[in-house]
Amino acid sequence: YVAYDKRITQQPRRGSLVFTKPQTIDEGLYQCFAENKHGRSVSNAVYLKKAELNSFSSNEISIVHATEGEPYTIPCHPPTGYPKPQVFWIIQSDSGALINGINSSRLSVDPEGNLHFSNVTQKDTLTDAVYACSATSTFKTTYRIGRRTRLVVEPSGTTGQTSYPPTKQYVSPPNVPALKGKRLDLYCIFGGTPIPEITWYKRNGRIRESVTKTNYGKTLTFPKVEFNDEGVYECTASNGVGSIQTHAMEVVVKSIPYWIEAPNNTNAADTETVTFRCIAAGVPEPKLQWFKNGEPLLSNDRVRVNNNELTITNVQEILDTAVYQCNASNVNGYAFKDFYLNVLKLPPEIVDPPEKETRAVVTSDVILKCRVFGAPKPEVKWEKDDTPLNGANYEVLDNGDLRIHDVRVTDQGKYKCIATNKFGTRFASGELKVKGKTKIIHSPENYEVAAKKTAVFRCSAEADPSLDLKISWAFNERPIDTAHDPRIVQSTDNSLTITTTKELDSGVYTCIASTDLDSVNASATLTVQDVPNSPKIISVECDDLTAMVEWIPTGDNRAPVLSYDIQYNTSFHPDNWLNAFTNVPAPDTKFKVAMSPWANFTFRVIAKNKIGPSEPSIPHGFCSTKE
Repeated sequence: YVAYDKRITQQPRRGSLVFTKPQTIDEGLYQCFAENKHGRSVSNAVYLKKAELNSFSSNEISIVHATEGEPYTIPCHPPTGYPKPQVFWIIQSDSGALINGINSSRLSVDPEGNLHFSNVTQKDTLTDAVYACSATSTFKTTYRIGRRTRLVVEPSGTTGQTSYPPTKQYVSPPNVPALKGKRLDLYCIFGGTPIPEITWYKRNGRIRESVTKTNYGKTLTFPKVEFNDEGVYECTASNGVGSIQTHAMEVVVKSIPYWIEAPNNTNAADTETVTFRCIAAGVPEPKLQWFKNGEPLLSNDRVRVNNNELTITNVQEILDTAVYQCNASNVNGYAFKDFYLNVLKLPPEIVDPPEKETRAVVTSDVILKCRVFGAPKPEVKWEKDDTPLNGANYEVLDNGDLRIHDVRVTDQGKYKCIATNKFGTRFASGELKVKGKTKIIHSPENYEVAAKKTAVFRCSAEADPSLDLKISWAFNERPIDTAHDPRIVQSTDNSLTITTTKELDSGVYTCIASTDLDSVNASATLTVQDVPNSPKIISVECDDLTAMVEWIPTGDNRAPVLSYDIQYNTSFHPDNWLNAFTNVPAPDTKFKVAMSPWANFTFRVIAKNKIGPSEPSIPHGFCSTKE
């Protein structure tokens, strides 16, 4: 087509088509083809159409009369054009200058361009200006102005009528088609005095949150239609005058085809079988077509099409290497997919051979690499010391690697990876060395220590002599940083010492013995014990010469409470605390003590465990005794 007209050029080494001066004769369907000796790739089809915006049929000023308070409509009759012109109304002075646009809850413009007054007022009569309909095109910088109208608003007369019931001015049709993913506007424009209030409903359902009401509620806007938007929508118009007006419109959602599953570019080996799936959905259900190099695909005993599936058996380089296309189409549009099949004949190639030396410890699992490529896919076999492998602990993986389970000393040796297809054989070798397993000889033991004392964990291990052994420690599964806490020291014999212990040091300590190949660990628990927390007295009940003291424990700090001491003082000697009763058994937290006459008593409680006594509780209670 480029040779047909010098106005049309194709960019060098690119497929872009440039029209320097588009003309009407250029309109039509265009498609790009890219071709070499292996096949032809096809682009989506693009329809080119010239953008146009014609003039209004009349530019004369018309004078119209309306009665105050009544609804009124000024028609536009916009000019034809492609794409459909966008219409809006302006106020234009008699001199031709633009005064302003129109934006009012009383005024609305419908999709056909007509201007609707919900009700007219004396303010709608313009002095030295007219209402003008303007049309613009999204692809052209020009605009057209026409249907200039001078509105004269007449008084309502002597009847005194100032109210008008809702009157239909423009509504969407009863049946509204919609496309999935596209914008949809439903209109419900009613006039009247007062201005009618518009309410929207969806029968047997709810309107989605992303659906908005625009144009002062007169338009229901769907930014992107979904299938669940389908249904019957109702709008009601009411203003307290006359009966409520209702209009129903059924939205039927259709869609252009879209892919659920589409094929990718594929490399296949000679004689293999390949299958491509093109699964599309749409409303109505799309029709599927298959192409090869842009031409309808012809089936034969090797090439079979079964609905949305293309299967080619015993693929051959000369016959089947090509670019394939599948097209799903319905009345709303199409979905197109372009993909290639490249049939290869390649001898084996080892792209990632075994390492020259691989090390593993006894009882571990190890993988010897051997990644291969070829067409057809090479078969991979392994040998050890020139003998084919045979044993349940050997597994050849799909990618060609060899996995050895539960490695034994006898697995040490030289291994050879052999890749074979009908075009040749390749091999590569590597050595496996088996090392002794790391073991912990002396594990740390559980430890109980009094707070502020020193705790020591000991651990020793052994590893294969050819490997470097490292021993480290962890606390509650987190590595210990001895530089962070000077109280914690790892000695040259790998023991771990914790000085001036505190309750927060309690937890699990793990000794980790590791080499470059394996790791083993053993754990022990440290329990740091301290004196109990101070008890809390909750009540003291006074009764003549006895008092019932009740308390609760507040924590034993990892050493069970063994007993309690109850102490008292009197107003005669407030700084002198005496034992009212000692060694109250731990289960008891309520005890009656005796008091002497003519004194005022206050009590406190001390808890004791094997580490020692707690701090006294806060003094509590005030008992006065008589003679």
